Amino acid sequence: MAKPTTYRIPERDIAAAYTAIAKFKDALLTCMTSPAVKIDDPVVVFTVDEIVAGPRAELAKFFAKNPHTYMEIDPDDGLNKHDLLDIFFGEPFAEEMQKSMGLTVVVLREAQAMMPDSEPAAFKLVQEAERKFLFPMSLKAMAYTANR
Repeated sequence: MAKPTTYRIPERDIAAAYTAIAKFKDALLTCMTSPAVKIDDPVVVFTVDEIVAGPRAELAKFFAKNPHTYMEIDPDDGLNKHDLLDIFFGEPFAEEMQKSMGLTVVVLREAQAMMPDSEPAAFKLVQEAERKFLFPMSLKAMAYTANR
């Protein structure tokens, strides 16, 4: 039987993920003092050093960064930044969502490191992050929006 391989995530990648999550939460908390405004065509974009949310049209510069990935959260009755704060940092999904956000940033950083050598392999890694982390986050976001 093959011996299992252990992969150690570099501390700088972990620190970058924590920083991205903290900035994202701070941005959402800042919006709590203003009235809830519906977001048109809302997306959450993940890059190697940031997580941002808002209307797709306003986040175009983040879609130009490579690597990046994003998730769409667009329920029929709309969404605002207060909802995003609840989805990503509220109970019962807070711990799982933050873990998935952090791992997404870490994988994107790994993909960025691979890009000079093998762009197809880097994009395959991004697709894997979407499958393993973004899809479950999307399911939790849909559960939240269905039950609010």
